[in-house]
Amino acid sequence: MKGNNAFATLGISDFASFKSRPQKKAEVYYKAVVSPNHPGIGKPIFSATRHLYFGTKETFSVIGQYFTDEVGEIISFVIDRSLTDGTHEVGGFGSPVAGVMTMSHEILYAKTGTIEFARKHEEGTDSITATFNFEVEHRGQTYRVSEGKLFVVASGPL
Repeated sequence: MKGNNAFATLGISDFASFKSRPQKKAEVYYKAVVSPNHPGIGKPIFSATRHLYFGTKETFSVIGQYFTDEVGEIISFVIDRSLTDGTHEVGGFGSPVAGVMTMSHEILYAKTGTIEFARKHEEGTDSITATFNFEVEHRGQTYRVSEGKLFVVASGPL
């Protein structure tokens, strides 16, 4: 995946440093049901092994990474900073809320979906909670991501 320019659209210019980015300790989760089974994971449950929440001037990103020795998959949202907490439509690249999923090292953008998120700003700890669902298409097959839920603590500047 290193050198894949498509990751730059997620604000990731160097995948190796992105993968090794430190994260704060907290009880966090980033889970969803994928139907049919996610081909890279081989089961219907996506449960992130790493969680990231950080921002730029224009957007903030919430990323769930599922990494093993054999597989590296992501479900992510890139959200326009001007959006208020609440329910929003999820779309593809360039949408105010871009839903992103990887399958077999390919970046897939959401075709349709929704996310409801709430950010919390407490001294020393920023976090985001969300529920979500969306659909992606991969090699002619539609995959539905449903029952998505996350609680992630900021892992970088917002």
